[in-house]
Amino acid sequence: MKIKELKGYENIYPEKFENTSEWFYCRAPWEIDADELLYSDKDYEGNRLYLIHISGKIFEPIRQKKNVFLSSPVYNRDDNAFVIIRYDFVKKTIQIVKYEINSDNCSVIGEVPLSKGGDLINIKILQNSYILVKYENTEDTANIIYPDEKCIHLEENEGLISLSGNMLVSSKWIEDPDYREEIIIRDYETTEITERKDGYAAVMPNGEIWMFCK
Repeated sequence: MKIKELKGYENIYPEKFENTSEWFYCRAPWEIDADELLYSDKDYEGNRLYLIHISGKIFEPIRQKKNVFLSSPVYNRDDNAFVIIRYDFVKKTIQIVKYEINSDNCSVIGEVPLSKGGDLINIKILQNSYILVKYENTEDTANIIYPDEKCIHLEENEGLISLSGNMLVSSKWIEDPDYREEIIIRDYETTEITERKDGYAAVMPNGEIWMFCK
């Protein structure tokens, strides 16, 4: 077995992406989330975000900054780019940052006021998109806060998986009494359900959504 030693990165533990087997990431420190900083009266050192390629190359596309929190990234396979949520507690903004691997270019592609994120819990970039979603688990809703503003009323135990063209793909688990799942497809513009299938949906390492149906 080959062993690779990467010196100077003793605080890194690589985490997997769902839709690629080539890339990994690490947030350091990983113990803190953005919501814990919202009402803090202490300065925050800022965290670091590393992107790790299977070749052993390590990238840090956004430099660490005081009172700025970087989220776990999402890989957009179609654009070969990473999307990162950047919370700036000084400017009171939430930025959507795109890092393009081929050009080694980092740019802010969207920005909303920090207040749009509410308690900053369960804010995510929807897989394979640049859509910023705030999930409200107690209300079974997904509020899109960038680039549009719309509310998706989810069914109980339903969670969004990915965007494919104009289709929002989600999965819902049911116990009646045996456990099973449904795949729900919505029109992104109207948020209305257009199709429902019995089965399981999974994002594969090649970026495809596989639906295991009857």
